[in-house]
Amino acid sequence: MSAHAIASYQNVNQQMLLTLGSVLDSARKYTTYPYYNSDFQSFLHRDYRTEQGHRDITTDTRLYKRYIHEQILRYNGKISTAVLVNVTSNTRFVGGYYPDDAVMRALDQAMSRLQDANAADGTTVTFRGPEPYPATYIAVARPIFDPANRHYLGYFCLIINAQQLNETFRQQQQIGVRRYILDQDMRIIYDSSGQQVGLAAEGPLAAFAGQDADYDQQILDGQHMALLKSVSELTGWRVVTFVNSDLLFEGVRKRQQNLTLVMATMLVAAICAAIGVAVSISRPINRLRHVIAGSVEKRFRTLVPVTSSDEVGDLAHSFNRMQEEMKQLLNQVVAQERAKRTAEIHALQAQINPHFLYNTLNTIKWMANMQCADNIGDATENLINMLRYSSSMQGDFVKIRDELQFVSKYLSLMQLRYCDRFDVKFDIADEALDGLSLRFLLQPFVENAIFHGFQGNEAANLLTLSARVERQDLILTVEDNGVGMSDDQLRHIQADRAHREGFNSIGIRNVMERIKLHYGDGYGVVLSSEAMRGTKVVITLPMETRKRADEACGL
Repeated sequence: MSAHAIASYQNVNQQMLLTLGSVLDSARKYTTYPYYNSDFQSFLHRDYRTEQGHRDITTDTRLYKRYIHEQILRYNGKISTAVLVNVTSNTRFVGGYYPDDAVMRALDQAMSRLQDANAADGTTVTFRGPEPYPATYIAVARPIFDPANRHYLGYFCLIINAQQLNETFRQQQQIGVRRYILDQDMRIIYDSSGQQVGLAAEGPLAAFAGQDADYDQQILDGQHMALLKSVSELTGWRVVTFVNSDLLFEGVRKRQQNLTLVMATMLVAAICAAIGVAVSISRPINRLRHVIAGSVEKRFRTLVPVTSSDEVGDLAHSFNRMQEEMKQLLNQVVAQERAKRTAEIHALQAQINPHFLYNTLNTIKWMANMQCADNIGDATENLINMLRYSSSMQGDFVKIRDELQFVSKYLSLMQLRYCDRFDVKFDIADEALDGLSLRFLLQPFVENAIFHGFQGNEAANLLTLSARVERQDLILTVEDNGVGMSDDQLRHIQADRAHREGFNSIGIRNVMERIKLHYGDGYGVVLSSEAMRGTKVVITLPMETRKRADEACGL
């Protein structure tokens, strides 16, 4: 049973308690009537055992009945009988329906202890008439005391036939649901089936009504039953409901079926709507996809026609712009690759075929050693090392230490050629030795310094080579104190496209292009020179030690 169903039946129980409380409260208010009616006070104080009392009884009874009819029964249809008892003379006034004497005796028995009841609130008791009139009655009674001396005068009682509750709670009657109202003595005041009114509660009904729990489940007569209870804090009366669980779950199942049907309908509607929206979105996207696939095959030369101004149109427009940029980038990459390959070819063409020359020079070296011409042997060995370095073309990149060794061999040959007319100074930082650079990067600038910078210079010629690391950059410097160059000569050198003969005659312009191709526009060569003050070449490269290590090793 769901919590919602339990709460629903508990609400019905509470509503029945409220209705019953309203009926009893209305009757309880009427029981105060004798305190405010002087004739009723006379009825209670008069001694009807006297001769005058015998003469007054008829008139007083008629007046009493008129009061009851006009002041009480007319306004409360649940009250059937009103009884006023004068205990001094043992006189009873009855208004409304007059019960059987046996019923009145049962009432007197039930009212035997009324004198002890609270005079302010009175009391509510139930009693059952004897056979053959076993009806159950609810008596709302109040003891009447003399205001002057608090002497007990009698009581005023309003009687409600419990059968009246059947009409009151007719709307709460349901098939498969049985409801009971029990008084504080566990007597059944109301039974929706009408079979046990007036009887004492027994069996499962009495056991559950006496428990503290307000909900339980039991199997009664082979049926699963849910038991619910509500208790009035004012009177202690209980409303107990027995519900057939199968009936309850049948309602739940019907609601589930209805909910399932509604959800299925909503789901189908949502799917249809989603399909419609998806088709309206996917159709132009599919057209765009086909155009895009074709444009890839045509190398970004096909533009997508823009036929709408919605999101798909914006997407087509953006794709067209992207195609234009891709086409430009593709052309740029192709041009760079072509220039790179051309520069590599030029570099290769600028080298001397090393194999036969290496063997020949090796022979000359041994002949010089045999003739004790040591300087010729040293020069030949330096040339052999240079040829060995140039012949090991395993990638474009080498370590700075290897490039400097190559330049050192070259400088030894140049000093031998020019009879030590210039000095060489190396200023190399240790952390720069493992940096990577392009092959044959320094030799063209060293050659330019010797051939052009020191030509015609009578002063002490000094060539300085330095390497250092600044932040993430590798800075290589070739500086001489030679004759320098004018601004026109400097521009001519920077724009020179000619290729000198020999393995080390790669042009300065060729070196600049190679740096731009491999490293980008952020790196390159800066030439500065001043006539008769020398020339300075600053080469800026990224400081890399392992990024291109595999290429440097030819892997």
